[in-house]
Amino acid sequence: MINRLTMYNWQHSDWPNFTYSIEKVAAVSIAFARESGIANGILV
Repeated sequence: MINRLTMYNWQHSDWPNFTYSIEKVAAVSIAFARESGIANGILV
């Protein structure tokens, strides 16, 4: 079996009907936005 993290999108059984939980991705997306802003401030 192929590891789920090493699969292409089209190899997943739920392709192209992906779903996600906003609760699960909210913290990660907020952290990404914060770190992007910090990196942008360092580079400018």
